[in-house]
Amino acid sequence: MTDFSITLSSGKPVFIQIADKIETDIFTGKLSDGDMLPSVRDLAAKIKINTSTVYRAYKEAEKRGLISGSTGSGTYISSTSPQGISIASPEPSSPGMIEMGIVSPLVHLDPDINEILQIISRRKTARLFSGYNQPEGLMRHRSTAKEWLKRYGIMQSEENIIICAGSQHALTCSLLSNFREGDRIAADEMTYPGMKTLAAMMRIKLVPVQSDSYGMIPEDLASVCRRDKIKGLYIMPSMQNPTLCAMNEKRRDEIAQTASCYSLTVIEDDAYIHTAETKGKAVFSRIPERTIYISGISKAFGAGLRISFVCAPPAIRQNITSAVLNSLWMAPPLNAEIITSWIKNGQAEKTIDAKRIEAAKRNAIARKILTNYEFLSAPSGYFIYLKLPEKITGTEFENIIRKEGISLFSSDRFSIESRKHSHGVRISLTGTENIKEMEKGLLLIKKRLSEI
Repeated sequence: MTDFSITLSSGKPVFIQIADKIETDIFTGKLSDGDMLPSVRDLAAKIKINTSTVYRAYKEAEKRGLISGSTGSGTYISSTSPQGISIASPEPSSPGMIEMGIVSPLVHLDPDINEILQIISRRKTARLFSGYNQPEGLMRHRSTAKEWLKRYGIMQSEENIIICAGSQHALTCSLLSNFREGDRIAADEMTYPGMKTLAAMMRIKLVPVQSDSYGMIPEDLASVCRRDKIKGLYIMPSMQNPTLCAMNEKRRDEIAQTASCYSLTVIEDDAYIHTAETKGKAVFSRIPERTIYISGISKAFGAGLRISFVCAPPAIRQNITSAVLNSLWMAPPLNAEIITSWIKNGQAEKTIDAKRIEAAKRNAIARKILTNYEFLSAPSGYFIYLKLPEKITGTEFENIIRKEGISLFSSDRFSIESRKHSHGVRISLTGTENIKEMEKGLLLIKKRLSEI
């Protein structure tokens, strides 16, 4: 248990002072992810106030995404607190650092942007892309998005499609328009850190749901819904980040049924569907009246152009459109024109095929080097999830391997429950442009593993 203390002053309510002190200690590094706070009774006795005030302070801190806890297990600094939870890292720019943390979508295989810009600049309609346009995007771009989404079993009109400035922007608009402070969203026990960070900033609580080899377990989702006031559900059914689990059709049916039973607003994030071997029918197609489907383009091609296609039912779509208007006004139409032009001229499909071949080569090398170790992978996946011995946590191994000049991401970065340290790391196979550098990094990781 951490030695948390506070000197109270006049002015602000006491419960706010305690919550503020927790937040300050997190930002200054005095409190870290997983630290256990005193019990309500112990802190009340220590600073000589009543227990109801401490309880209220902890509830306020929980709303801010600073702490998490449950009866009988204690109160801990949350992994969704603002301290050190970003998936981004300053390390890639460090001389000699081998980047195996950030999943770069093999951008060196993208189409030549100079070529498409020359074509667009010669069109009479080019001036359309330099002015203000409707927040949901130009109809021509949404029409192309409609055709693109058909490959995932989504048959919707252009009216139900919105162009966003990347999937993170789509997630932001989805939360802004459908959830409020204090709402609870169910998600996998380990989930995309960008969702964790975003929820924490908006003071929305992510509630963990257990998973198996087919992804989120419907029975546990139902149990969580009965126990907590769950309003939403966040899933990555085609390739979960970081475990690479993929839901089969039966599991998707069960998740859709459970979400419908408990009236959940579903956010379906298919960021890595382009790397999946089997592209199952989207959960959106099962319950379109309550699902927001986010088709991110960045992991397929044109990452820096920040374009994502979002499909939502009319009642939800209008709210998301308002969020786009109020956050960015519109996704840059020139960027959307480049992306949709590549889709229409076939460059998008060629690029995805080339990247799948490249990713398959990298996975083959990883399997060969780490053959004696347990890890989860996909034939054309951009990353693997390496399971570590119980004697070492993911964070400990991340720190050890960083001293060897390698950046990778601990499972603790993905974990919703900070006190449940996971013994694993996500290793990006695409963070390095050069395969030889990736191979060098894997060999160093293997060497360190053999010494544990």
